[in-house]
Amino acid sequence: MGFWQLVHFVKGRKVGFLLALAWGFFNQLIMTVGSALTVKYLIDEGVVRGNLTALVLLGLASFALGVTLRTSGLYLKRYQRRLKNLLLKDVCLRMLDTMRGLRYRQALRHEPGYFAARIFDDARTGVESAADALFIADAQVARLLGGVGVAFFLSWELTVVLAAVTGVLIYWSQRFGSRVRAGSRAEQEHAAELRGLLGGVVAALKELKLFDLFGAANRAVGAALDRYAGAAYRREGTQALYEAWAWNFMSAAEIMVLTGAGYAVVAGALSFGGLMTFIQSYWFAVNSVQSFLNQLLPQISQAAAAVDRLREVEGWAAAGAAGRVGTAGEICLNGVSFAYGERPVLSGLTLNVRAGERVLVRGPNGSGKTTLGLIIAGLFEPDAGEAAVPDRVSAVLEPVWFPPVPVGLLVPAGKAAEAQALFERFGLSEVLDRPFEQLSLGQKKKLALALALLKEADCYIFDEPLANLDPESVRAVVTEVNLRTAGRTLVIIQHGPAGIWGPFDRVVELGPIPMPAGEGRTDGSVV
Repeated sequence: MGFWQLVHFVKGRKVGFLLALAWGFFNQLIMTVGSALTVKYLIDEGVVRGNLTALVLLGLASFALGVTLRTSGLYLKRYQRRLKNLLLKDVCLRMLDTMRGLRYRQALRHEPGYFAARIFDDARTGVESAADALFIADAQVARLLGGVGVAFFLSWELTVVLAAVTGVLIYWSQRFGSRVRAGSRAEQEHAAELRGLLGGVVAALKELKLFDLFGAANRAVGAALDRYAGAAYRREGTQALYEAWAWNFMSAAEIMVLTGAGYAVVAGALSFGGLMTFIQSYWFAVNSVQSFLNQLLPQISQAAAAVDRLREVEGWAAAGAAGRVGTAGEICLNGVSFAYGERPVLSGLTLNVRAGERVLVRGPNGSGKTTLGLIIAGLFEPDAGEAAVPDRVSAVLEPVWFPPVPVGLLVPAGKAAEAQALFERFGLSEVLDRPFEQLSLGQKKKLALALALLKEADCYIFDEPLANLDPESVRAVVTEVNLRTAGRTLVIIQHGPAGIWGPFDRVVELGPIPMPAGEGRTDGSVV
């Protein structure tokens, strides 16, 4: 990704950024030209000619201009920070929204912290680096143009030498920039993996204590830290090598240009004030080039790597949203197989359910019941076979987890009155102000069931809906499920007796079958 793609990255706030860039450009240009010319006329008109009035007036004018421009720069910094905050919010919410299309199976390959890093850390790095790159480039271009303009006004020959030096440095910056960018991508990926691993370790604190697993956790985290540190070391090494090369080249160019300027004074082609102004203008130009090398190049590389990773997340979402076959309530599975890595859980399952039928799925632990529910819900795609499943699905599939917000905020828009009645029926009226993680197991189950029933759908799937419920809650849940899913496709996944639910149109029995390596597989039969 090049510099102009970073401009594309901030297009959502382009008016604000154009204003900030114009503000910063003219602020820096006036400061560069004004300070350089002030030095010339202070020396030539005030010092050399002994004009005290000119010396005082030019000094006061220079001070007033400096105060005005630096005050303007202070407000510019605050405005830039506000823009970056707004853009960060835009990008984070956009990345979070792409999770709608992320394949659930792909999401399970990483800890939640990994995706948190991809959404927030990459967005923050991308926004900060891209915006700072634009602002730095804007200011340094103004400084370079101002410095070169004044230098050209004083001596075009020396300015040509300066332009040649700048061209060489820009060429080599492009060569090194791709290496820095690749290093930044690797560093950010290892950082996301480390964050995900640390999140999983902290979440498993209870098991770490009970089974004394801190040694294993420390080894895993240590290895992840080594991978991250190695990537950071390589990136910074490449960047340091480039900065050292650039510094040596600039030092040689500096000696050459200053020697030429001194010769111009001796030859009478340049006044003493002109010499001081040329040196100052030269340093303005040199510093702008060095800033490009030492600040802008790393900023662009880091921003490009972060934006590439953000677009990769968008690509996941686009891939997850494509290729699904939807129905109006029918379930059509033909020769469906599914495996977790090398462990198959479904093999050649065929199931055809008409819209409005009631289906019971039974089988021992590990037989693929929940996996079948995930396929019917459209969250998993089969490894083999064909699956046509309903477009509008509402489901409770274990494990269940909701965002850490008060329960009342989870109620769908326009469903407040219906939700209140259902929550009272399920005994949840007192928990509306509490976050999901503070509920008991039974309350979590009833909340999930209530939210599933509040959603309009053609197919409802409930995985062990009566687990962790007291007898009164069982009766309430069975009554509401039967009532609210009448005429809709209903899939119940349950271990125990199903008589409490009433009759089912069909029963799917999932059971283990032997494998050569002694592992378990499941085959499906429909009764």
